[in-house]
Amino acid sequence: MDKPHAVTAVWTTSYIPLIAMALVAVAVVGGLLFWRHRRKPPPETKPTPSKSTESPGTAAGTIKCGKCGAENASNQKYCTDCGQSLTQ
Repeated sequence: MDKPHAVTAVWTTSYIPLIAMALVAVAVVGGLLFWRHRRKPPPETKPTPSKSTESPGTAAGTIKCGKCGAENASNQKYCTDCGQSLTQ
């Protein structure tokens, strides 16, 4: 009597198409999420005019003190004569 033959299944399936389809699915879902949640640009804002104490008669780069009238450099925060705050 002959010995019985063992039946073995041989899988010859290639996983490359399956991996490719999974990558395409991830890319599509990622693209849809990105498109749905993309950021909107911030609304345009108009620049607000700065409140400076420069008067038309002062030299360029100077600020006239509102309390004593002394001319100060535009980068100073306080008047050199009376100490009044130049930034308001």
